[in-house]
Amino acid sequence: MPSALHGSRRRAVASLASIATAASLVAASFGGSGAEAQEPRDPAPRTAAAAWQGWVTSPTDPARRFKVVPTITSAATATIVVDPSALQQPWRGVGASLTDASVGLLEGNRTATEMLFSPTRADGARLNWLRLPLSSTDFSPRLWSWTAAGAPPAQQTAAVRYLIDEVLPVRRSLSVVATAWSAPASMKQPATLRGGSLRSASEPAYGDLLVKQASWLKEQGVPLRAMAISNEPDYAPDYTSMKVTAPQQIRIANAVSSRLTQRSVQLWAVDHNWEHRPAYDEVLAGARSAFAAAAVHCYGGTPGQMAGLPVRTVLTECTGTTDTWSGTFRWDAINLITTSIEAGSTGLMMWNLALNASNGPIDPVSAKGCKSCRGLLTISGDLITPGPEFFTLGHVARAARPGARVISSASEGGVVSSAFLNSDGTIGVVGHNQSSSEEVVDVRVRGRNGVRFRVGPGELFTFTGPSTEPVTDLRNAVVQASTGERYLIDRSGYRHRITSASVDACLGAPVRTLTSLAPYPLGEDAGCPPTRNSVYSSPDGASYLVTGYPSRPRRRWMPTGEAYWCAVGAGYPVVQGPTYVVREVPMGQDLPKEC
Repeated sequence: MPSALHGSRRRAVASLASIATAASLVAASFGGSGAEAQEPRDPAPRTAAAAWQGWVTSPTDPARRFKVVPTITSAATATIVVDPSALQQPWRGVGASLTDASVGLLEGNRTATEMLFSPTRADGARLNWLRLPLSSTDFSPRLWSWTAAGAPPAQQTAAVRYLIDEVLPVRRSLSVVATAWSAPASMKQPATLRGGSLRSASEPAYGDLLVKQASWLKEQGVPLRAMAISNEPDYAPDYTSMKVTAPQQIRIANAVSSRLTQRSVQLWAVDHNWEHRPAYDEVLAGARSAFAAAAVHCYGGTPGQMAGLPVRTVLTECTGTTDTWSGTFRWDAINLITTSIEAGSTGLMMWNLALNASNGPIDPVSAKGCKSCRGLLTISGDLITPGPEFFTLGHVARAARPGARVISSASEGGVVSSAFLNSDGTIGVVGHNQSSSEEVVDVRVRGRNGVRFRVGPGELFTFTGPSTEPVTDLRNAVVQASTGERYLIDRSGYRHRITSASVDACLGAPVRTLTSLAPYPLGEDAGCPPTRNSVYSSPDGASYLVTGYPSRPRRRWMPTGEAYWCAVGAGYPVVQGPTYVVREVPMGQDLPKEC
């Protein structure tokens, strides 16, 4: 939760049994802890000839919300030039937090869940990340925490049950980051969930608890990708919260990072506001190898304060309050999208997924908790109303699929923008018309082949279309660069370095000469495809039962640890290899959760 106000706005912007994760994975490196992280993505056909399309959302006209708009031929009044060869940081995606308030409103509400998470719904936000509290927050009607021995309470199991039973069937490529607002009261001084600090003597026990939480979540089938040590560790108001000093964060991170890495879980640093840059510098200097990213909030400072960190940032919390739709779109576009991305951000998450018409339920005792925070959705009975932040995230999601790369974007005229190269070769542009008049926006790829769209005053926009380099004929081909290095281009357009003659031989693909590697982001090293029925385990812990060889291979998702051990017990050998290899195998029916 935020620790400061911006005018009328509050902003920040498994062990092997841990095999339940997204069905489609992309090999994109996000660094950290000495290992590549495999980011889930949505499967998409690679089509070089895809036509340009556009969406706009008006702050004043409800009929123009995710409105599909055509290309036009009118004279341009604003220009955006993108360069897909200027690859920058990878993009993780967008999401929001599953607070207790949100769980109570979303359970059993199929429509609301699809509006938030469906990757194809026309009126949806298309979220692919979920931030999971590991304790109560100021949006919890009752206080709770895990026990010191590592047992989850009913509130945690309710959130996980909703995630597994209702979100994952809608968004198989979901990623989860988990954060506690407080340790158990017995580990704190004073011994209360409301405020206080982590006792130095409790640091080892709290580190052990983080690992137990990660293991339990993975065993339940939660696609846990990352954790933070504590939410806003320099702020301890009268709701569930806890101060954790920078030296404590360093000691805990160094103690638990390798154990979390063994469970395919990254550790993200600090999880506080932009203005806390000195804390980020101190923590990362003391435990650089422990952290894969830095989690940031938007409630103090500016995005540029995060530029130059030794790890990439992820904006993990931000909320709107009483600000107008016009003000929200303008602020979000500048601070949460363009400036944050320029400073190195790799993802954007908001605060509550859903709240009721009274901006709750909240902690009824706290005086400091937010009373005016907006959810992405407001749910009142059968009425579901999206707020402006819902559309901010939805426009970014339409421009950048998980695993995209940020590319160079330069804007002239009354617009601001950011641009991405998706793994299917398409370009996505997201931005905002900052002017008070209509703009005809000309989008140019490397200065050529401009396409134009009409954007109303104050509207958000997303445009997607093909890059200039043909790519369709290179799927599943081996290419040789001018340096002599060989790569396999997979079906999603990622390139995989061929590091041995044995892999080169087993691929057996035709060799093409490629003048530019820029449109093909670098993934894992290439590997040989499976040739027998097996349990295939990828580096991030995801596992599938691959059967049907040699005539009709299929991969079957394992939703629980029990399903994994059942297959191993049945005699299927465990084969380890790159993530992209198993993603190339057609998807079959999921395995049962139980043996």
